[in-house]
Amino acid sequence: MRRRGCLIFSGAVLGLCLIACVLGYFVGIPRFQDAIKDDVEGAVSTEVSRQFTAASTPSGPGRYVITEQSLTERLRAESDNDNNQDIAVRINPSGLEVALVTENQDITYSGQLVAVDGRLEVQNMTSNNDFIEFLFPPDQVANAIEGGVNNYLGANNLRLTSLEMRDGELILETEAAS
Repeated sequence: MRRRGCLIFSGAVLGLCLIACVLGYFVGIPRFQDAIKDDVEGAVSTEVSRQFTAASTPSGPGRYVITEQSLTERLRAESDNDNNQDIAVRINPSGLEVALVTENQDITYSGQLVAVDGRLEVQNMTSNNDFIEFLFPPDQVANAIEGGVNNYLGANNLRLTSLEMRDGELILETEAAS
């Protein structure tokens, strides 16, 4: 009789563990992904907005320079993470990299930014960590970056005509949308 009770108890514990895993997968991971995406998109759109309104023709067509330092600072400010000093953005001619620096390794997302049909596109976004990629896929990081810029451009009736990446800065050329 004792073994039967132990078996039932063990089955109930395993069942609860299974339910917790299923809830984590279908509820917890999507909520985590949404929170991170919102942080990235908010930081990018805020920094784009700040740079555009600081220019001589606020929110109008022209040339705008966004630095990796300003993007890094904005991501750190937007992050809910206590270790937000470990977030870094790197810009160079070959692309953009968003990194979370940990004690053991850097977790990075890398991709190329291009202007396509008046909008910003992030192409070939990859991650160097399979587990993090499972939790927060590279295409969601790309969508957050694209959304941050493209939403601002659309709201201000602008289109992206060209984009240049230099060491430490991103240069956006815009014109009025027709």
